[in-house]
Amino acid sequence: MKADSNKNPKKNVQNTKNGFDEFRNLIKHYDITLIAYVLKRLTDVEHALSCAEINEHLNILFPSSSNSGFFFDARTTKRKLDIIDALDNSQDFFASLNQVFVTTYGGVIKHREADGLYKKSYPHKQGTQKRYYFEPLLESSDVELIYGSLNSSRYLSDAEKEYLLARLKILHPTYNMREDKKDFERNCGIESIEKLPDRPNSPCQTNSLSPLLPGVSSNLLKNVQIIHTAIEEEVQIEILYGIYDIAEETGKINFHVRNKNNKPYVLNPYALFWNDGEYYLIAQNQNYPYPTHYRVDRIIEVKFHKEISPDGYLENVKRRRIPDILRDYYERTKTGKVYFNGIRYANTHPGMTLYKGNKLITCTFECTNWSLQMLIDSFGSNISIQKSPLKHDSSEVDYNGNPQEFLLATVRKVQFDNAKRFAISNCQNLTVLGPDDLVKEVKDALQEALTKLK
Repeated sequence: MKADSNKNPKKNVQNTKNGFDEFRNLIKHYDITLIAYVLKRLTDVEHALSCAEINEHLNILFPSSSNSGFFFDARTTKRKLDIIDALDNSQDFFASLNQVFVTTYGGVIKHREADGLYKKSYPHKQGTQKRYYFEPLLESSDVELIYGSLNSSRYLSDAEKEYLLARLKILHPTYNMREDKKDFERNCGIESIEKLPDRPNSPCQTNSLSPLLPGVSSNLLKNVQIIHTAIEEEVQIEILYGIYDIAEETGKINFHVRNKNNKPYVLNPYALFWNDGEYYLIAQNQNYPYPTHYRVDRIIEVKFHKEISPDGYLENVKRRRIPDILRDYYERTKTGKVYFNGIRYANTHPGMTLYKGNKLITCTFECTNWSLQMLIDSFGSNISIQKSPLKHDSSEVDYNGNPQEFLLATVRKVQFDNAKRFAISNCQNLTVLGPDDLVKEVKDALQEALTKLK
């Protein structure tokens, strides 16, 4: 039979005391971690804490139910903080230890001299105590930027967002302040850590390839990282690219590998950038002389292209040199870093149409104030504008009720095929006036489209 613990109260007291001692000893091993936690949650450089205040928060976080007093005393806390101060030493040993601290806690503990320690009786009296604060690797504004990017991503499912944002919240350096009538008082409560959501299954792990449509799986973001690394290291990649069609058996939209015989395309990657809500890869296929645009959300799989080296090792293959067509879009920052100007490239290739060459033209459109927005969205704001000399009998009015004004917009350095596609797509809202060969091709394309209508 199971012994009745109530019959041996002396043993229960002894077990309680032993458990308390073990917990107290365990806490002492983690005191620097707990100090970092309190400072990370409650401070920044403007809202630093004294040693006594840190000690107070530690005892609030882990209150003792024993008559032995608090788990933390001010002298021990001060000694630990002095040890952390030593990490600022420039010697190699301390520099390495400081790096360990940064890696472990995501920041460093720093101090500043007291500059007006607040006392109600002497609000302007100079304080004498050091004030400690946590300096994170990522500031609040940095974390909020990442938070917003994740929350607005159309490539993540709701479950994936919940999983990532819950963990990002823990990394967020926060402090709680509330404004009172006379002063600011620190909120003594520290948010408890809630149970984190489990990692969700990726759709690509649970579904077959056929129903996997672009934009559903966050696997795209992993592909982006691989492509970005390949561009940085200037090596080739292999991709499986997707295409839509209709499934014969069901009649539903199907998304599958476009590559012939499922053989990967070998690409020389040069640039990644956003344009009109889509992520594009600019790369050169080994079998095609000109660069090609690839929608990243339609890349099903990507990996580094490897070949056996003369020494017998399987190594990444270096990509080809940057084509002359693309060289004009590389720019250098003041620090000397070279980057690809994706905005200027997208303005030259509105709609990111595939092209057969690099025929750049200057084209002219007649537009209204309203349709001018379309031009700026596609070509950027580097457009020359003047009033149109052409006469119009239209009685249309603008959004202010005034007679509609017509404008001439001149756009320079636009790739011909992209300008043609833009003019055809927006022919109801603006009119292309030049050059003559562009006008002719737009007319022919529209006439051909009309003959298909019955």
